[in-house]
Amino acid sequence: MPEAVAIDLKQMLVSNSSFGPSEIKQITKAINQDYLQFGILRESVQELESNEDRSPAMAAKLGVCYFLMGKFRLAVETLSHADGGALAYFYLGKSLAALERYEEARKAYESA
Repeated sequence: MPEAVAIDLKQMLVSNSSFGPSEIKQITKAINQDYLQFGILRESVQELESNEDRSPAMAAKLGVCYFLMGKFRLAVETLSHADGGALAYFYLGKSLAALERYEEARKAYESA
């Protein structure tokens, strides 16, 4: 029996709290342990999308969430206008690679 998911996924995603590799790892682990968490991810993304005053850091968070959901085109579009941090460039590269846009992906990885 999988261990209980110990994070508040929605709070992590819609709040202005820090967001980086450890939070992404927690999200993927939560979804792997309980697929119902994917619905919470989807709801959180809808909430992030509806925020018209989204900061560049929140755009990076949204772009990573799009990537985790397999929405690579939306991830590329969102991450291209995010905060310009290493995390945004890394997931921009991963999204471009998933779309088989390898030369652009290489450039994004080099920027990270």
